[in-house]
Amino acid sequence: MRKKELAVNLLRGFTLVELLVVLLMISIIGGIAFGATKRGGEVLALDRAAHKVAQDARRASQMALRGEPFACPVGNMVGYGIYFNDATPGCYLIYAECDNASFYDGLDCEGAGAGLDKPIEIIVLEQGVRIGGVLPLSSGEVLFIPPKPRLQINGNEDPSASIKIVLSLASDSSERKTIIIRQKGAIEIQ
Repeated sequence: MRKKELAVNLLRGFTLVELLVVLLMISIIGGIAFGATKRGGEVLALDRAAHKVAQDARRASQMALRGEPFACPVGNMVGYGIYFNDATPGCYLIYAECDNASFYDGLDCEGAGAGLDKPIEIIVLEQGVRIGGVLPLSSGEVLFIPPKPRLQINGNEDPSASIKIVLSLASDSSERKTIIIRQKGAIEIQ
């Protein structure tokens, strides 16, 4: 009997306004927690995308080191590269250099363009992540030429050459990761 009386007294002790205030506070805290979780997911997607870019650059290098064959429709395969263009911010590609032009001149991620170089794989970035910039130019490529492999960045073998690929969140361009590929083959994520 005592427990029943206690429960009834507890219910009598709160007004409707107090219950509504508590429910409102719970809703606000839940909304903040949900927003933080969503933001954290976007930041993790950006981090994963940056590591994927670095991994794909290493993969193109390994393809050149192995001397992996590729049948070019015209000419001979020179090497393998990775190409970025901030005009197609949702993707980048791994390609075979087929015309020894030292720069990528094939189809872009959306199928536009012409030239002899052939895309091997188009990599689509995770939803909410985009290429925010390619420095020093608005597009760029890193080409690995076997058997060493030699490395060309935007057609340049200068030892001080490097390329920066800036990835950012579509919802907040101030949230960024920068991948730097240096002439010596070092890949750094900042």
